[in-house]
Amino acid sequence: EVFSFVGIHNPQNIFIKPGCFTQPIFINNHYKNVQVSISHCDDIGAAVAFPEELLMGIDIERVDTNKVDAMESQMTANEIDLVKSFPDPYITMLTLLWTAKEALSKVLKTGLMTPFHVFEIDMLQKKHNSIALTFQNFGQYQGISFNLGNYINTIVYPKNTEMDLDIQYLKKKFMYLL
Repeated sequence: EVFSFVGIHNPQNIFIKPGCFTQPIFINNHYKNVQVSISHCDDIGAAVAFPEELLMGIDIERVDTNKVDAMESQMTANEIDLVKSFPDPYITMLTLLWTAKEALSKVLKTGLMTPFHVFEIDMLQKKHNSIALTFQNFGQYQGISFNLGNYINTIVYPKNTEMDLDIQYLKKKFMYLL
């Protein structure tokens, strides 16, 4: 299912190797312009495959009160105010911002080598099953975040792209895996 984007149904027919910045590189003899973004937390993994011209990033993190101080240290004052103004639990929203920043860092291929304040989130908007977000310094990107059990998953993609994501389907598949 993960590789249906490129028509590969047997994961043994693909290989993902690390690039020069440890970014994942998709290797397959038949598909040259496919990229992939991957993330993992605990025993959970997430991936998104996309055409080379449509840059995307993904991140998944468990909501964990033990990480509040670390996450707060990477947020701007405006982001803390934004999180506090949202009706969802504070730790959930901090985790959401963290995943959005990490997903954007994967799009830009910088990973955690760039200070997270550069990836400042300037807007959060509650949708039916998700939260949409935009970035202060990277107006060409947007993100969609949603919970999977006690995990927050965020996908960042170009702003002028329409994302057709079946979050209910993903939640059902995720609960099946637990």
